Amino acid sequence: MSDKLKLKSVARLDGEWYFSVWDGSSDTTHWVKLGGRRPHGGISVDAYNPDTNVALVSTQRGRFLVVMKEPDSSGEIEQKVVSADNSADQVERELEEAMADLDAPRQTRVTRRQILDMIK
Repeated sequence: MSDKLKLKSVARLDGEWYFSVWDGSSDTTHWVKLGGRRPHGGISVDAYNPDTNVALVSTQRGRFLVVMKEPDSSGEIEQKVVSADNSADQVERELEEAMADLDAPRQTRVTRRQILDMIK
């Protein structure tokens, strides 16, 4: 188990599994298809058990079992329903847009000391 990797979301589209994996070492989130690999992050999801929400994730640092955390509250989960009338191309574009939103850089607060350490 690793606390540097988190399984944030799991989706199944046209029979293919997709995973949102957070990498704590780089503070980035990547969408990865089961059996696929992200070129820049080097993250792949090699196996997944939907009954237990456990994934085998490979990174440059090794292979790890990652368990999806249960929600903290019993609140409703926001869902986006895609009409069955949509074309496969439109569904693919919407999925790519959602993935791009999750991969977009986040604004973080950086201290002066951190900046000085970065430029040394």
